[in-house]
Amino acid sequence: MRGLDYYTSTVYEAKFVEFPGYGSICSGGRYENLAGSFIRRSLPGVGISIGLTRIFAKLVAEGRLPIGPKCPTQVLVAVPEAASFPLAQRTGAILRARGIRTEVYHQPDKLQKQLRYALRKGIGHVWFPAADPGGGDGGHGWHEVKDLASAEQVAADPHTWLPSEPPGALPGW
Repeated sequence: MRGLDYYTSTVYEAKFVEFPGYGSICSGGRYENLAGSFIRRSLPGVGISIGLTRIFAKLVAEGRLPIGPKCPTQVLVAVPEAASFPLAQRTGAILRARGIRTEVYHQPDKLQKQLRYALRKGIGHVWFPAADPGGGDGGHGWHEVKDLASAEQVAADPHTWLPSEPPGALPGW
């Protein structure tokens, strides 16, 4: 039991029934004048604390709560130069319209920096839009996509390409 020095009535502690050796995940009780001592007034109270981190850690460790990706984004559309930003935005819109969770990098930057950003966030694919040399801007052209897990980079069409699911991912991630 904890906090017996300030609890004045009922004290409770909750544990997992399935894991009796695991520590407390919730505790609390009734106390008189604990908060009142700070405002010079009699103030009764009841308190509770729930150890969400402890609960989730145990559920994950026991395989009862599957781990999803770091972030929901499946594809990062790279923006290597300012002139390619409109095409990157159009490509992102095409992918999103097809239900692919897509993020367009926020500014033109070095590709290495954008790849590091995707890796840190756990994004599985980086899209490199390339304008149609004929001047068309409908999102068709010589795009490429890199699978960061396999390091494979292939030509892709934003109208038909589908991302691969990472191993152990939840369906639809």
